[in-house]
Amino acid sequence: MAKPRERRKRPTIQDVARRAGVTTSTVSRILNKREMAFPIAEETKQRVLDAVKELGYRPNRLARSLALSKTYVIGVSFPITEPSGQLEHQEATWLAIGSLISGIQHVTQMEGYEVHIFNRIEHDYPHSNPPREFCPDFIDGLIYVEPNPRYDHYSEIAATGVPLVTIGPSPLEPPGFAATADDRFEIYRLTKALIAKGHHRIALFLCTPNEPPLDCLLRMEGYRTALQEEGIPFDPALMPRDCIGLVSTRELVKRLFNVWPRPTAMIIGRPEVAHYFLEFAQEKGLECPRDVEFIVLGDDPTFAYRKPSLTTLKVQYIQLGEAAARLVLDIVEGKTKEPKRVIVPWQFIQRESCVLGELFDRNSNGKENQSNVKTL
Repeated sequence: MAKPRERRKRPTIQDVARRAGVTTSTVSRILNKREMAFPIAEETKQRVLDAVKELGYRPNRLARSLALSKTYVIGVSFPITEPSGQLEHQEATWLAIGSLISGIQHVTQMEGYEVHIFNRIEHDYPHSNPPREFCPDFIDGLIYVEPNPRYDHYSEIAATGVPLVTIGPSPLEPPGFAATADDRFEIYRLTKALIAKGHHRIALFLCTPNEPPLDCLLRMEGYRTALQEEGIPFDPALMPRDCIGLVSTRELVKRLFNVWPRPTAMIIGRPEVAHYFLEFAQEKGLECPRDVEFIVLGDDPTFAYRKPSLTTLKVQYIQLGEAAARLVLDIVEGKTKEPKRVIVPWQFIQRESCVLGELFDRNSNGKENQSNVKTL
């Protein structure tokens, strides 16, 4: 009968100190990056790090948290807003969430922080299994994705003093810390570019399951401002406000194709419904981009292989996640106190369904360095 394997003893901080020939407090100061008033020689640091690697030592997270009054956990709060079964394709949403998390973790892991994800329900109907409240004491900071004033779950969190960064425009008054795309400006300059190309009938499809969140409202504002500046009357039929689910998505798209005079350019605000636009263009005998041009807000791995391939204007979610993580860690570590807004520009990917060339960049409204993350 085989003997049970002996459980290997987990190395302790005392083991590391003995191996490196230093005190346990020196090991703690090096691993926690706290040199205080007494600098530690580089050779000593290297001996400690070598001992940690050789022994396979992992710090006790609970003890570390108690000693430093920090948990080294950053929370990320995501909304669940789309009723199940009312949207045919939700993969694009999950791709965006995955990219955000990748960007956040790329920064937090490098700094020794873990990420815990919390879902929050923002449906218009009761949910049988709503998420439990989480305790702000458990986290060092919170990244709150897509704040929606209709569902104010953030004011109470901000009042506790937990470092809070929103991904999307800050709804607080005065505004708090935010990492965001400039939704209003990007749709403004896209609309201006389409007008410069000769389009005067431009549709904007931003229908949502519930009331439009802040980012949608800003996109609508940018669209209407561009039309107004060019002296083009706003036609409500070209910017439907119906709730997806109450009216079928297919029916909403069909209405746009039946508007007269017919729109010659369509900005599709939901990547998961782009296939409907291609389908109705074909049904109507419209050739894209000759008769109608499509631009999708958001990208999808399949868009490059559609016929025609779809031009997109996409939020750079990985960069947005990285910017939010850097900002919340700066607050946690006391590097910044005054609220600021970090703007991550969108990326224009030109394919067959709409060709704007340099027209999109020309409408920068005097803004510079649109390819770079900017802090205001």
